[in-house]
Amino acid sequence: MSRGRASFKVQVKPSVMAWALSSSGWKAEDISQRLGVEPKEIKNWISGKSSPSLKQLQETAKIVKRPLAVFFLSEPPAEPPLPKDYRVNPDRSGEFDKETLLAIRRARRLQKVSRDLIEDQKGSVDPAVDSVSIGEDPRKCAARQRARFAMDKDFYKGLRDSYDAFNSLRMLVEGSNVFVFQMRMPTEDARGFVLTDAFPAVIVVNSSDQIEARIFTLVHELGHVILRKTGIDNPEMALGMSRLDQVERWCNEFAAEFLLPTELAKEVFQLDRNTLLEEETMIRLSKKLKVSKSMLLVRMKDLRFIEPGELNTALSDLRSRGIRHKEEGFGGETVDKRVIRERGRKFVELVARNVERGSLDYADAIDFLSIKLRDFDRVMAKASQ
Repeated sequence: MSRGRASFKVQVKPSVMAWALSSSGWKAEDISQRLGVEPKEIKNWISGKSSPSLKQLQETAKIVKRPLAVFFLSEPPAEPPLPKDYRVNPDRSGEFDKETLLAIRRARRLQKVSRDLIEDQKGSVDPAVDSVSIGEDPRKCAARQRARFAMDKDFYKGLRDSYDAFNSLRMLVEGSNVFVFQMRMPTEDARGFVLTDAFPAVIVVNSSDQIEARIFTLVHELGHVILRKTGIDNPEMALGMSRLDQVERWCNEFAAEFLLPTELAKEVFQLDRNTLLEEETMIRLSKKLKVSKSMLLVRMKDLRFIEPGELNTALSDLRSRGIRHKEEGFGGETVDKRVIRERGRKFVELVARNVERGSLDYADAIDFLSIKLRDFDRVMAKASQ
C-alpha cells in the first residue's frame, strides 16, 4: 500500500466510532498511546470533528479486535446485551475489563456458529438438563444432576488430579448439549459467565484461574443453565458471603452439593474433625476431593463442623495470602491441545462433522477453530480420539 493511500482520511460515522471503541472497553487515552497521537484526537474522531487516516483506522481495528469493515457501517449494529452482572464487586457494577468484553463477544460468536452448525445437521440446540425455578431446592437439583451423570461418591478416585477432574466434568456438561469454552480474563474482573438467553447454552470459564476454582465455576455456571439465567460472576469470591444475589446463592449451593455431596462431606470431615482447619489437612482434602480450600471451608461451616466465626477467620486468612493461580503449561502446548482446551471437544467435533458432510468449507472451519490450514488434520485427529 502506498503512503498516500495509507494517509488519506476515512469518514467514519461518529456513532459507529463511539460504539466500536466503547464496546471494546478501550479508553481513548490507551488507544491514543498505542497509535502515538494525542487523546484529544481520538475524542475528535468520536465527536466527528476529525477523521482517522486509513492506517490509523486499520491499527485501531486491530487494537479493539473488530473487523475493519465495521467502521464503514452506517450505524452501530444491534448486539445482545451484556450478561447480567452478578459479580460481588459493587465498585465495578456493569463495568468490565477489555479482555472480559472481548471474551463475551467471542463467546457470542461461537454460540451463533454452534447453533448454525447444529441446525445444518437438523439437531437440537436445547440443553439436556433440568429447567427449574429459583424456588426449587438446589441440593435436590444437584443430586438429580449427579444421578444423570452417573456420578457416585467414588467418581474422583480414578482421576489423576484436578485438571483431570475438570476435563471429566466438562465432558459430562458438554454431553448435555451445553458448550464449554475456556478464555482468558483478569480473575479479579470475572471468573466465568454463562449465556442462556439463546441456545445452545454456553459456559465460559476463565482459563487464567486456579484449576480448583475453575471446577467450581464450571458447576456454578451449570446451575445458571438449569435456572436459565444469563450472567457473569465471581463464584469463588462469593463463597462464604452472607449478602448475595438470590441466583448466586442458589448456584453456589447447587455447585457445593454437586461437587461435595452432604453424605460424602460428612464422612470425610468426620475423619479429620480435630484438624480440619490445619493447613496440612486443607491441602490434603483439596487435593483428594478436587475442590478449592474456600469451598471446603464453606461446606465445613454449612455442615456444622466449624463455627461461622471460624469460617470468616479462615477465609480472611486464605484470601489475604492470595490464591496462587497455577496455569497449565501453555508455553509448549501443541495447536491441537490448545484448540481442545479452549474450544472444547464438543465444538471441535461439531466443526469436524460439518466439514465431513460438506456443509462447512475449510476456510470457515479454520476460522472458527482459530488455527491455520496446516494444523487442520492434526486438530481433527485429536478431536476423534
